[in-house]
Amino acid sequence: VETLSIEENILHAFFKEDPSLNSNLSLQVNDIHISLFILSMIFDNILASLKFGMVS
Repeated sequence: VETLSIEENILHAFFKEDPSLNSNLSLQVNDIHISLFILSMIFDNILASLKFGMVS
């Protein structure tokens, strides 16, 4: 539950519009951040299942 709220906070931070950037650039930056975030979550899941596989 705790990690989920942290991840939600990260996503909310990424979705926040930065007024110093124009909207197109901001959207591109958000897309990159979200892609990296999703990739890191997938990577964490793979590591977790590998650890689980080794244990069992």
